[in-house]
Amino acid sequence: MVHFEEDVGKAARFLAILPSFMKRIAGRNATVIDKRVQQCLDYLRPAIDDRMAMMTRFGKDWADRPDDLLQWTIDEVVARTQGPEEVARMVLFINFGAISTTSAAIIRALYDISVHPELVNTLREEVTVEAAVAEEGWTKVGINKMRKLDSFLRECERHNSPLPVTLSDGTFLPKGATVVTPTLATHFDEENYSNAALFDPLRSYKSDKSVQPRLTITSPDYVTFGHGKHACPGRFFTSDELKAMLAYIVVNHNVKSEYEGVRPENLRRGLTNYPNDTARVLFRKRQVG
Repeated sequence: MVHFEEDVGKAARFLAILPSFMKRIAGRNATVIDKRVQQCLDYLRPAIDDRMAMMTRFGKDWADRPDDLLQWTIDEVVARTQGPEEVARMVLFINFGAISTTSAAIIRALYDISVHPELVNTLREEVTVEAAVAEEGWTKVGINKMRKLDSFLRECERHNSPLPVTLSDGTFLPKGATVVTPTLATHFDEENYSNAALFDPLRSYKSDKSVQPRLTITSPDYVTFGHGKHACPGRFFTSDELKAMLAYIVVNHNVKSEYEGVRPENLRRGLTNYPNDTARVLFRKRQVG
């Protein structure tokens, strides 16, 4: 999964410099995408074949039919009268959207924590779940109680938005054109956020949970996950994943930046902001008691 995500990025950059008539041939012969699909199929084929056989045998009467992503994907592929290779391709594609984005988000959060040491204890008061985890364990219910952590992650994402896109009045957008939201301009607009340039980890925190805007809540002034019918459907899983990882780190480790008080600058690539992938954060096992 990880190599597929990396290879698609490399392939996209390579194909972008080629003329249109060469892209199809080069896509097949000069990239390793098909190899990754085959590797995924080799791994998944036993499960795919078994489930397809059960569908053929029992049809709608399959009592123990799994209710998971793999089965939903197989159902779609069968409805299209396609085969196991398409299942592998779809599984890779689905995971593609979750790997680099989540990895970047947790790195950005660690960078922000490393230069705000005073924040760690504030998060621990809640995160250690010396309240939530003690009551609920490492469960979704427990994670949902980490309200300050949710506010911190929301602020991390607001502060590390993609770069803005400026369109002049009258610009013609032909059919098929890609249009993006000027996220940075939205998230740093003083009409949307007072003192918008300030990183305030508890900006969204409210003691009354009924009014706190959560990380997963989209709006015209918070577009990290998009907004409207095309908002990211995986944002709820992503939120739980990020909070679980960050909560565990904060509970069990002390974190500091490599250079005291200095947050690694983001790297600008095209229209996006990526966290610096060569910087370091220092960890020390936390001593309790």
